[in-house]
Amino acid sequence: MLEVFLSIFVVYFVVIDPIGTVPLFVALTGGMSSRAKLRMAIEGPLIAGAVLIFFAIFGAHLLTYLGISLIAFKIGGGLLLFQVAIDMLSSKRLQRKQKTISNTSNKQAADQDDHKGQDGYDMTSVYPLAIPLLAGPAAIVSVMVVTSDIAMDPQTRLVGLVALGSTLVLSSIMLCITAFLGGLINEKAADVVTRVMAILLAALSVQYVLEGLAQTGLLNLP
Repeated sequence: MLEVFLSIFVVYFVVIDPIGTVPLFVALTGGMSSRAKLRMAIEGPLIAGAVLIFFAIFGAHLLTYLGISLIAFKIGGGLLLFQVAIDMLSSKRLQRKQKTISNTSNKQAADQDDHKGQDGYDMTSVYPLAIPLLAGPAAIVSVMVVTSDIAMDPQTRLVGLVALGSTLVLSSIMLCITAFLGGLINEKAADVVTRVMAILLAALSVQYVLEGLAQTGLLNLP
């Protein structure tokens, strides 16, 4: 069971990418008080967790309602995650996140000019920190693909939820430390780690596609 936990934890850790989120969190919270930063560091992962747990529990039912087979979703999700891995290697994903941060910062500045700064800062925990930085499309797809694998085994399903919760708790701890100490991980170090994790994600995404093809009978895996 530990092996199952670690394999699922690695998937979630790669796609949620708390290490890559740290320098973005620093940029996003520039000018905030330590108390406001700490609040965001706790609220963001909590909100992201609520979103991801929803898809973990109800994702399979949603696919059934839409008439999408789990096999088709597994293959499509694997292809999407492979594209995410390519974007991580080429820094396109980071550029999109930085653009989101920049747009949010500009909006906050405009809100402050209109004497509405506090509302803007409160919403930052939801957007963009929780969604899409932590609970983005790749994380949602990963949760649904993983739970489609373990949906028939309640014990393994529980292990998957624990792995998801552990990833988000670790994300919150890293952000809380950053709220007090500033740049816990600089952008260059985060970029190196992200590229290494992208290689892992690429391998995992290919595995999802191969397993999906095997379930259709089009491919025999050794």
